[in-house]
This record gives sequence, C-alpha cells and structure tokens, in this order.
Amino acid sequence: MLKKKHSKTGEESRFQGSLLGKEPENHRIVIEGGPKTIREWQIMAKEQAAKAASAQNSRDQSHRDSQDTIMTT
Repeated sequence: MLKKKHSKTGEESRFQGSLLGKEPENHRIVIEGGPKTIREWQIMAKEQAAKAASAQNSRDQSHRDSQDTIMTT
C-alpha cells in the first residue's frame, strides 16, 4: 500500500507530541518584562485584584454618599 505524503516537513513533525511521535523537548521560556516565576505571577495577580477591588469599593462608597446627599436635600 502506498502512502500519500501530506507535507514536506516529514513524518516526525506530523506526530510530534503525540503517542506516535517524539516527546517535545523541555526548555525554559524567558518572558521579558514580567514575573520570573509562576509564584511571582500569582502574587502580582493577587495584589492587582486587591487594588481593583479596593478601588471599586471606594467608587461604590462615594456613589452611595452622593446619593445620600441628593436624597437629604
């Protein structure tokens, strides 16, 4: 039985990362300008979420205060 070739890259790339192919090589990926580790990213994300929540609470409180002022006058 003849096999039709699908691409010029060959068999290895078609099956790379699957059960039929080679395992992908593990290597570090360096991201510039951001946290160096997942843990650092988690800490940064939690801090940003806390700041956003605090800012939202401040806006909500000032909105309630302005509504109270309007109702009392």
